[in-house]
Amino acid sequence: MKKLAINYKQILLYIAYLVLFMLLANANIKGFKPFSLGLFVALTFAKQNLIVISLMYVFSNLILDFSLETAVVTFVPTIIILGAYYVHSKLKYPISMLYINIYAFLSSFVVLAFTPFARMVDCSISILLGMIFTYCSCIVSNAVLIRGLKYRLNTDEIVSVGVCFGVIGLALYSAKLFDFNFYFLISPFLILLSSFFSTSLTLGLSSVLGLGATLSTGSIVFVATTVLWGVTVSLFRKMPYLAGIGLVLVDILLGMYFKAYPTYSIYNIVGVSLGVLMFILLPKNIRRFITSNFVVIGGGIASKNIINRARTDVSNKLDFISNVFSDMNFILSSSYKKERSIEEKSKLISKEFAGKMCKKCKRREECEKILGGKTTEIYDKMIYSCLKRGKATILDIPPFVASRCGSADSILKNINQELDSYNKRVEKEKLQNKNTKSLADQMQGMSDILKEVSLDISKSVKFDQSTEQKIIDELLIHNVVCSEAILYENKEKVEVSMVVREADIAKKIITKVVSKILKKKMIIKMNSIKKLHGACCLELIEQPNFDVVFGESGINRENNQVSGDSSLVKKISDDKVIIALSDGMGSGKIASEKSLTTLSMIESFYKAGFTSEVILSMVNRLLLLTSDEDYATLDMCVVDLLTGRTDFIKMGASDSLIKHKENYEIINSSSLPIGIIEEIKVNVESKKLINGDMVLVVSDGVTDVLDSEKLMDIVDSSGTNNPQTVAEIVTDNAIKSGATDDVSAVAFRIFTKVV
Repeated sequence: MKKLAINYKQILLYIAYLVLFMLLANANIKGFKPFSLGLFVALTFAKQNLIVISLMYVFSNLILDFSLETAVVTFVPTIIILGAYYVHSKLKYPISMLYINIYAFLSSFVVLAFTPFARMVDCSISILLGMIFTYCSCIVSNAVLIRGLKYRLNTDEIVSVGVCFGVIGLALYSAKLFDFNFYFLISPFLILLSSFFSTSLTLGLSSVLGLGATLSTGSIVFVATTVLWGVTVSLFRKMPYLAGIGLVLVDILLGMYFKAYPTYSIYNIVGVSLGVLMFILLPKNIRRFITSNFVVIGGGIASKNIINRARTDVSNKLDFISNVFSDMNFILSSSYKKERSIEEKSKLISKEFAGKMCKKCKRREECEKILGGKTTEIYDKMIYSCLKRGKATILDIPPFVASRCGSADSILKNINQELDSYNKRVEKEKLQNKNTKSLADQMQGMSDILKEVSLDISKSVKFDQSTEQKIIDELLIHNVVCSEAILYENKEKVEVSMVVREADIAKKIITKVVSKILKKKMIIKMNSIKKLHGACCLELIEQPNFDVVFGESGINRENNQVSGDSSLVKKISDDKVIIALSDGMGSGKIASEKSLTTLSMIESFYKAGFTSEVILSMVNRLLLLTSDEDYATLDMCVVDLLTGRTDFIKMGASDSLIKHKENYEIINSSSLPIGIIEEIKVNVESKKLINGDMVLVVSDGVTDVLDSEKLMDIVDSSGTNNPQTVAEIVTDNAIKSGATDDVSAVAFRIFTKVV
């Protein structure tokens, strides 16, 4: 048989509830006791054990005043609240703060049945004060028991905490044992305890406790004297023991010398001294527990500073690495071996050849004497002539050599062998040069990419702490617990990162509240929700003002199973859409692979956040690596869904059409396809599209048979704004007009999103 586990924390919590019930049941204002009902309602709203809380409420009231009136005034609200919870559970309708306060308000009127007519006004005021306390207690219980105190309190919660401690001050002053007043025991202890947190909390707590005592006695002096306690503790908050001694001395001075209190005796001194002693003797582990579990989270200034500092550090490191790749490009580029001219080649070969052929010749000195020591000149002319034709023949041997040298045939044979050996070395150098240059280009490409990322990361993120707190406060009003919100601006865009309870993640009020505060329509960023230990992290971004609808159609070249054209329509982020059409060299499978690879690389680079210039330059370098005659046309549109601005990038592509409401606009191409030349110039033409504008992008298989004028007529005669229908009509007309290449068309229309 399993042993029953005892939850000591839960037992201590309910003992604390009972003490509070006893205090509030005894707290009276002009003879009325309306406050214990507020605690009962708040604890039931905070989902504490209904039966236990109900018994505590009834017991605490009857133990202090066992009478018919007290029994009726206590049992009626208990029955109403329990009955309300039963009905709501049966209807499966959660009981809200509004409803439970209405039920509490209605049940509190039972006290009027036992109130003389002459005291009706006082009774009504006490009911009103009790309801204010009830409402504030519900807010505080939600913050403490449901959400937890390790989060910043909003304005409503701070005010509610103040009201509750004011009533506690009243209750403490009403709690007496003979001549000993518990107010002078507990209030100093609470004020000293508040010094762990902040000066403002200490002063605020001392003020509301004094106000509670004032409401109990009718003497304003308690506000002033208790505030002086708070001031004394605040002055010495970094020296807790000295703060406690100072509080005792101030109380004695006020009571004995200035006679500030209505009555002052040794019991007051004992009470204050015991309260201070309780604080001084508080174990260190309990102090650490309080400060670690109840200190509210600040604005996160340090963490935000770390974010920007980390961004700067990463940016600098990327910049250094970028420079390393750039230096590697310079070193590799400097190692190119320039191709020699024919004159340079002939002199180099003839010098080596003369050394080999004439070195052991018996008539060497005689030839050098006749030629003035320059035997290489004879071979220089022969080899120069041979280099121009590619092979040496008997006709290339000068008469001087033919008449005097007995090795003419050997010279001819060796010259051809030397030329063949030299040409092989040259081809090897060319290949080495090509590989070196390709590697140098890749080094420069990597340098450009890293430099781009470095510049992007180097921009500091701007935070707005005041707006962040507004978001947290407003969400708490709607019962959405947001433990942290970070608002930041980057690249002229506003984003909000939040941490909420897992139970709140599906609430639509989150986006409504953030949109209202920022005055922008905000949505949850796709794939941004991450669950972690009962909480959820999510990001909100501006909702795009526009969206696109598209259609595409393609017909393969005759006898080809695979089209050389490839298209891409992809949402690369929440506010960017890329529409692209690529035509690989030729047709069929090889052209298809080339165009697909091109678009795949471009998509990946865009998703990584690089600019068009860096992307296309890198893709161009990669295509140059594969073959000398491997290229692809590129027709690309990048649509910004926030503004409607669209970038048109054409690399050897056909003209595109923009169909406005009343007219057309033609986008021309002025660049060569990618993969042809080493250095490319990316021309980006930017156009502002508005609601209803349609763009038509076609391959050269279409424009070979249909010019821009005919395309306009086809689109007009189609009588539709459906992009899919337009794309199909265009390709059908191209085939009917005799197209012999792959034909492809992509059409898209931009439209305003309905908010």
